[in-house]
Amino acid sequence: MNLKNLFKNKYNRSLIIILFISFLINILWMFSFPNVNLLDKTTDEAGYYNNATEILKGNFFSKEMYANNKSLLSVGYPLYISFIRLLFGDNLIPIKISQIFLVLIGAYLLFKIGDLLFNKRIGVIAAGIYSLYPTILNYSHKILTETIFIFLLILSIYFFCKYIKLDNIYSLIFSGFLLAIATIVRQITLLFPIVIVSILLIDEGISRKKLMHSFVFLISFLAVIVFFTLRNNYVKDDSVQVVMSLSGMIYVGNNLETNGTWMGKDYYEKLYKELGVNENISKRRKLLHKMAIENIKDNLKNHPWEYFKLLFIKKPLHMWAKTNVVGFGFPNRRFKDDIKQKDYFVIIVKTISAFLFAGLLVFALIGFFYILKSTWKDKLIFISIPLYFTAVLIPILAIQRYVVPTYPFIFVLSAVGIDKIFRKR
Repeated sequence: MNLKNLFKNKYNRSLIIILFISFLINILWMFSFPNVNLLDKTTDEAGYYNNATEILKGNFFSKEMYANNKSLLSVGYPLYISFIRLLFGDNLIPIKISQIFLVLIGAYLLFKIGDLLFNKRIGVIAAGIYSLYPTILNYSHKILTETIFIFLLILSIYFFCKYIKLDNIYSLIFSGFLLAIATIVRQITLLFPIVIVSILLIDEGISRKKLMHSFVFLISFLAVIVFFTLRNNYVKDDSVQVVMSLSGMIYVGNNLETNGTWMGKDYYEKLYKELGVNENISKRRKLLHKMAIENIKDNLKNHPWEYFKLLFIKKPLHMWAKTNVVGFGFPNRRFKDDIKQKDYFVIIVKTISAFLFAGLLVFALIGFFYILKSTWKDKLIFISIPLYFTAVLIPILAIQRYVVPTYPFIFVLSAVGIDKIFRKR
């Protein structure tokens, strides 16, 4: 398609304008915030950057890589940073600009997904919401996993949708491979292949062909996961102190005293010191695992109603309805405390953010019910992703940041709802 024909289509024109505006806002946003202090090794951003430094030194298969607590669980992002630094040198700007382009490409892929399963109008709306949404813009200039993880997840789902519509086995293989790459960036999608296989079997029923395709998808996923699992076990060093492990996340997420929320690094370092496991990560994990199991048993036996409210009311509300602006670095306090502090800028931004996200959720629900009334089987993926993330996070540490990767797919549902309400009859 030449440029003249490209601009003839009003939806293509709209998409190009939206992406250009998003690019300008991203650049402005990037230069409006100071760079992270890479000397402060307690921050996630410094941890990822320092692990990339170890990779560039040739320590990918060395126990040195485990020194900052991010290599074992999220090695994919340090690999990405090291690649950008290898091309452009030790400068944060190229990393941030590359992430801006990942956001723009992700928006384009959402447009393609919308066009593939619905129509171009829905694709443009979804791409517009995603590329201009404040939280997505904010993470694009942070040295954190969100941007690349979301991009890889969108790309994997795009190929999955192509398989659903075109029955192309190569698209399914690409989807599995990309989902595995996303999983080595953020391990939360480790069990997501179960959802994919379930959708494959629901879409057209259980058949020899679908079972074979499911097997191919799992092989393409596991080929990557097995390699990095072997590497992670090789570099693992329990003598190194780690801030949080899965045992710790289960302990925190099931603690009624703290409402299942993260209380800050200092709180837990003090707890570890009191328990006498501050320096020994192996003993700490075993103790946290034991305490987590005891907490769960005690909650079920002595506080069943409070535990039920924590898991199925407080945690979902904390993930999906808290007014704190995700990733903006605002003080982690309640809205009423912002009012007491008379922090008007934070109050305004949180209020706008809350109403914006609430409105998009309402439109997403409308889109959800519309899909249920139509040919819903080939669109199950958009409903499955938010449900999967919620179900996985409820038993562990559930915070808003962890559900941000579901936003693009919620925005597709929102776009469906907006289209069905406001389209011209």
